[in-house]
Amino acid sequence: MTKTTKNWLYAIFLIIAVLFPQIGKAQIFESKTGVDTLTFAERISLRTNAVDWTLLTPNLGVEFDVKSTNWNRWAVGLTLKTKWNTPATFKNRVFWLI
Repeated sequence: MTKTTKNWLYAIFLIIAVLFPQIGKAQIFESKTGVDTLTFAERISLRTNAVDWTLLTPNLGVEFDVKSTNWNRWAVGLTLKTKWNTPATFKNRVFWLI
């Protein structure tokens, strides 16, 4: 890259930083003294495991936050998982799911 090209790139980055200052402020933590509370809808969340989906084991879970604060999280959840297209011709023995 030539020196003039680098200068133009620096100028463009400077213009973007001046015109859009909110991008840089997105990483600044707010220092509020109050407690943030969550609504009932914000306390429910869906979850899944992408590794299981790649191994053809579909799963889906639901979690509910016990407390209504966003800074201390205790959740109760239920996850459903299935193995599809699996033959069920095994004898009744103890087996391990890995």
